[in-house]
This record gives sequence, structure tokens and C-alpha cells, in this order.
Amino acid sequence: MKSVIIILILPFLLSGCSNDKPKKVAEHPKVKLREIKSHGGFIVHYNCDSVPFLKKQVGDTVKIWTESNKTAAEISELDKYVSDKNYGKTLYIDAMYGGQIIVSEMRETIFIYRNDSLYEIAEQKPKLIFHPNMFETKDKVKLNKGSNYMEDEIVLEKQWIEEGKKCYTILINNVDSGENTSYAFTFDENLRFLLWENCKDTTRSSHI
Repeated sequence: MKSVIIILILPFLLSGCSNDKPKKVAEHPKVKLREIKSHGGFIVHYNCDSVPFLKKQVGDTVKIWTESNKTAAEISELDKYVSDKNYGKTLYIDAMYGGQIIVSEMRETIFIYRNDSLYEIAEQKPKLIFHPNMFETKDKVKLNKGSNYMEDEIVLEKQWIEEGKKCYTILINNVDSGENTSYAFTFDENLRFLLWENCKDTTRSSHI
């Protein structure tokens, strides 16, 4: 199977690699900040900002978990989150500031990569979001319902070669209830998500 680099850009999903030093936050003996463990075949990765990302691949199916929601809570509620069944799997403590904690939840995205075509599973239905031949003559394509039931507009924002592999950043645009929506992916031919799996910083710590 060919390798394809995909850059995934979703709201609050990717913060990219930054040279800025992370802010100091309070620590607590019960928790390690942003700690997620590999489990159930999912392997944990951390981007250059130490934000966790989970990935699992079985055959032509790739599943990922990425940060999707942050909630502020009182420090008195810490035990409730630490005892949650998803704590350390898809829920973690992002930061502590004085008497408050920031709780981060993750969401799952599922892809199928088959015969050079990349499908995203949305509402339990596969929709085509990428094929290299889409952009032979233009960098923006409006898909029909036959290949993408949501009729997304796919934009090839960037294409390049890295370590001998083709890499892509694509945007998926649409309209929902009159509001424009847009999210993105950055990946290579092996569906390696570069903003999450390509960090060169080897000094990452669970404590920020």
C-alpha cells in the first residue's frame, strides 16, 4: 500500500510545534499533567507542545484520538475526574492554576485508506476526502454525493516531499446550518500525521 502524508487540522486539535517554552503550572501528587497511556492497541504520541495523541492501525483502518474539548473545574473536583473510567485513556488533566484544573477530553476519528483513496468515517458512513488524482488540474474540488455524501469541498493547501515521501495538507470545507465549517489534516503516504508523530523533541516530559 502506498504511503500518504496527511496533515490533520481540526479546531483545537493541532497546535503544531512551537519554540515557546510551556508555562509553568502547579503540580499535584495525584496526577501527572497530560498523561495518557497506550492501551487497547492504541499507541500514544506527544506533539512538540506535549499534547497527547493516540493512534491505532489495523489493516486499512486507522483510528486516532485527539484533544477536542477543555473544561475548567474547581480543584475540589479533581477526584471525580481521576476516578473517571476514561482518565488516562481519553481524558486527562491538562493544567492546574491555583484553585482550578483544566480537564481535556479527546475525540475519535476513523479513516479507511484503500487503493490510494482516503475515507473519513462520519456518522458511521465513509466519505472520500482524498485521492492524489483529485488535484491533477486544480487545487480545489467539490465532491458529489456518490463519493462524499456530505458533498464536501476539498482543498489541497500544501504538497511537498519529506524523507522521500509525499506529504499533503488538505482542508475539508462545508456549510452547516448556514455557518461555514472547515478542518484539516496533514499526513504522508503511510497516514503518519506529521504534526503529531513528527516531533523532533526527545526531551518531552509528562510534567509541563
